[in-house]
Amino acid sequence: MKFKRSILHKIEISPTPNGGFIVEIGCAKFSYSGHTQLIQDLAEYLENPADIENQYNEAINELHIHINETPDIQVGKFPLDE
Repeated sequence: MKFKRSILHKIEISPTPNGGFIVEIGCAKFSYSGHTQLIQDLAEYLENPADIENQYNEAINELHIHINETPDIQVGKFPLDE
């Protein structure tokens, strides 16, 4: 058995009425419309949580920088998707 860094955050998966899932990892929440991508993403996170957390933090930092540069941004609109 190979020991790696332990997961520091609680992981909670809740089903939704429409067949999807809400996944909470620490203070972050993610929504999934089905189980296939959820299982893939969870396996990737469990394999290497530090890398996934770094990717998440980099994405959040980019979003915050973009929002701060665009004061007229609308809530619920993701400027990086444009």
